[in-house]
Amino acid sequence: MPDNDALCPQVRLNDSVVCQQVARFLQETESDARTRGLAVAVVGPEGELIAFGAHARCPPLPRQLAQRKAWRALRFRRPTAPLAQEVSAG
Repeated sequence: MPDNDALCPQVRLNDSVVCQQVARFLQETESDARTRGLAVAVVGPEGELIAFGAHARCPPLPRQLAQRKAWRALRFRRPTAPLAQEVSAG
């Protein structure tokens, strides 16, 4: 079985660029009713929080979930949506 690190090489993120991209994304989506209450989290290769942002009206729970989902995606090296479907399917 191949090593996960070989499949997903660790790349050091430019923290300031990532923060700018998150801020720009939140500004662009602030007025869209479909994304109201949005929270975005980005973690680095070691699981450390690189960037976090949320719309002004975002409740506490989505803020926490965004950070947890980002960490889980890194930990399991895959998006969290398919993982949730697999868990709910049994």
